[in-house]
Amino acid sequence: AGAAGVAQVTRDVLAELDLTLALAGARSPADLELASFGAAEPAVHAGR
Repeated sequence: AGAAGVAQVTRDVLAELDLTLALAGARSPADLELASFGAAEPAVHAGR
């Protein structure tokens, strides 16, 4: 699909993630960032 196709898929995925987090109660960009970081870095949090 090329770079444009990849970018569109990425936007779609991020929009879906944004909606999911919003429905889960993450309302601000900081909340979304923290939720995304927490999901992406479970090992870091588990090691604390």
